Amino acid sequence: MAPDIHGLLLSGGSAFGLDAAAGVMRYLEERGIGFKLRDVVVPIVPAAIIFDLGMGSGKVRPGPDQAYEACLAATDNTFQRGSVGAGTGATVGKVLGIESATKGGVGTASGKVAGSWTVSAIAVVNAYGDVVHPHTGQVLAGPRRKDGPGFQNSVELLSSQVQQDLDLAGDPSTTLVVVATDAPLNREQTGVLAKAAHNGMARAVQPCHLMRDGDVAFALATGRSGQVRDVDPLLAAAPGIVAAAILDAVYQATSLFGVPAIADLARAE
Repeated sequence: MAPDIHGLLLSGGSAFGLDAAAGVMRYLEERGIGFKLRDVVVPIVPAAIIFDLGMGSGKVRPGPDQAYEACLAATDNTFQRGSVGAGTGATVGKVLGIESATKGGVGTASGKVAGSWTVSAIAVVNAYGDVVHPHTGQVLAGPRRKDGPGFQNSVELLSSQVQQDLDLAGDPSTTLVVVATDAPLNREQTGVLAKAAHNGMARAVQPCHLMRDGDVAFALATGRSGQVRDVDPLLAAAPGIVAAAILDAVYQATSLFGVPAIADLARAE
């Protein structure tokens, strides 16, 4: 088993989007980045996708060429968030169907932990449930009310509404999260960091981890030197940083495919 990964792909396009990983592998192979096997370089590139084929044309989806171009455009500076890239077709609050949903997207957040280590997160938010404020529980993006501004509460709808009123056969949904740190964690510690990322999802997405969701969290540790005496401060900080990235996704989103973003809804009120 290769000890490291060399890239990570988050994409739209449902299962078709997994094909885009070939573009990342081509980019890395050309630069000699990967697992060395005799005279071959094999980049290890995990991938995860969201189901968004109902947004726009289902025939338009990312492939290897688009992923290769994304690698060429990659930067360690500020990049676009919201309804771009993997977040283009993302939506949230689909309990009452896509016609009542709100736009999701891609968001980021970062913070310093224990004075020295950085923990960062990127989230592609395409949840069946609502995006809520992690401290107050206020619904920030969810199923829109038909009788005026604001949102209904998906937990309450699922708990009390007549089942026929709900979109029980709605499109599959997914929230994708990557949490990364420059701390030198081992494999076991990094796995626990991924678990902590799921706690962040549960803070900011309610309800979370439903049968209609395909939620996944990746954890990366890039540190090659130094030592973490106690990993618990990173595990304690990660959920809040992940939750902030999820909120950033809906704050940065823009209206697309007839699904409004919360920024546009606020201007319309």
